[in-house]
Amino acid sequence: MTSVRRETAWKRSEVFIRGLRISFLERGSSIPASAPPIILLHGLVSESTCYKRLLRRLPQDRRVIAVDLPGSGYSERPSPGQQSSCTTFADLAGLVVDLMAALRLDRPVLIGHSHGGAISLSVAARHPEHLRGLVLLCPAHPYSGVERKIIRFYLSAVGHAFAHLLPRLPDWLMLFVFRHMPGSRRTLEMTDIAPYLHTLRTPGTVDQILRMVECWNNDMHQLGSLMDENPIAAPVLMVWGERDVVVPAWSARRLSARLADGELVQLHGVGHLPNDESPNKAAAVIHDWLLHRAL
Repeated sequence: MTSVRRETAWKRSEVFIRGLRISFLERGSSIPASAPPIILLHGLVSESTCYKRLLRRLPQDRRVIAVDLPGSGYSERPSPGQQSSCTTFADLAGLVVDLMAALRLDRPVLIGHSHGGAISLSVAARHPEHLRGLVLLCPAHPYSGVERKIIRFYLSAVGHAFAHLLPRLPDWLMLFVFRHMPGSRRTLEMTDIAPYLHTLRTPGTVDQILRMVECWNNDMHQLGSLMDENPIAAPVLMVWGERDVVVPAWSARRLSARLADGELVQLHGVGHLPNDESPNKAAAVIHDWLLHRAL
């Protein structure tokens, strides 16, 4: 019987992509490539360590990489001359493909949460030959529209001012804000939101987020046009919290219509943060899907 080498230790590494220093967490760099690697993409005000609970529960016989996207986590904040290459969905999808090449990742499975889900869909729509499959955790997508109210607010002068105020709010008030996203407010504690606060309070983050927000509506329109013309061909697992108030679970039906091979699993009592609220259930669903689809 062939034994599979397992690596449980996570290490932080860096690589330069398009002139930007990109940080990522990695496990299993020396594991034989018997199964597709996994790349995790985080949400808008987030970073790789926000996946910490889910990371521990993913299959141990895989190379797994959790990326800090530009302007988030421990990755570099873009300078004015670099902003044009890392702002839109198309920019970030191309950056993810470049990361695959730099790390020699052959057709990985992408796991994307919220904004990371939209980027994952963009990779699948624009670069389908580079993917084996997608796992979307409460993904932002072109067929919901609910989040447009939030985008409209942050595009206003008041919204810009509030965004720059957020990093200066006290911890207890930030916990109150974040507790509106889970299915139950008791789910999150200060230790749970620490990674989100780290990203938000790192200088340059808010400006990068606002630049992405400014592109949001056009990005969604372009992505929707691509998916309307050619439905996503890669197999897709959607894992959705039934109490998600950011990207409502009912919108999954609209997204499913643009997926050639999509499967939906709803998590009862869970909101917009399944990786924090219910990592055991989310990981079990992902693991079973990967086995069933031989991915």
